[in-house]
Amino acid sequence: MCESPPAGFPFPTVEVQSTLLVLSERYPEKIAEVVERLYRGLWGDGDSSIVTTDGFMGILEDVFGKVVAGEILRSSQNPETKLRLTENTQKAIDTGAFGLPWIECVNAQGEKECFWGVDHMERVVEFLGLEKADSNWGF
Repeated sequence: MCESPPAGFPFPTVEVQSTLLVLSERYPEKIAEVVERLYRGLWGDGDSSIVTTDGFMGILEDVFGKVVAGEILRSSQNPETKLRLTENTQKAIDTGAFGLPWIECVNAQGEKECFWGVDHMERVVEFLGLEKADSNWGF
């Protein structure tokens, strides 16, 4: 984790959020890998350019290849994606979100709880009744 916030923080994140929305819908099996690389780039290396198209396209191209990365980017820029992002943002606000990551969970008993912050991931694992595993994230 970098010792101080990345240059320009806080900065606009609509481009990267729209892209992650497309990934979550089309390639859910790849979202964790992409998010981890974005997180490490931004908060580990302090690279604030990672939230711009030029900054995150390298990651998408590494994971998906140039052709699919380009398709993902084009999809992230269409009006329907922007509308879904706006709707998702409003839903997050309605559930009380005030930062990222904001994680809304429902466990096997149907209980709902929201968690905020990477430092609460262990609580998410416990709430969901998941088995703890060795992780690079520390939980």
